[in-house]
Amino acid sequence: MKALQKKLKRLSGCGRTLFWSFSLLLLLSASLYAYLVNAAALHAIAYGKARESARAVSAALSEREALFLTLKQRVTLPRAYALGFQDARAVRFITTEQLRAALPRSDEPAL
Repeated sequence: MKALQKKLKRLSGCGRTLFWSFSLLLLLSASLYAYLVNAAALHAIAYGKARESARAVSAALSEREALFLTLKQRVTLPRAYALGFQDARAVRFITTEQLRAALPRSDEPAL
């Protein structure tokens, strides 16, 4: 019986420490929860803005592509001749030997 009373006294002495420990743990958990909820909300807002920006860029790109295709259809051979373009007279191609001579060797550092 005396052993039980000793344990109860020791437990009641630790009660104050336990109370403050759990209170601190609760405060820490609540603070962490509030921070994480706030961070999630801010990330959701940033995601929405980024998505809207991507949508605007995509729309601008679509307009540019449509303009490009319209202009591309207007380029014809008769129009090119009318603008002063001429057929190439001497067509020369780069050979493999010329390409190898122009490239630096593997033991030389590239500039």
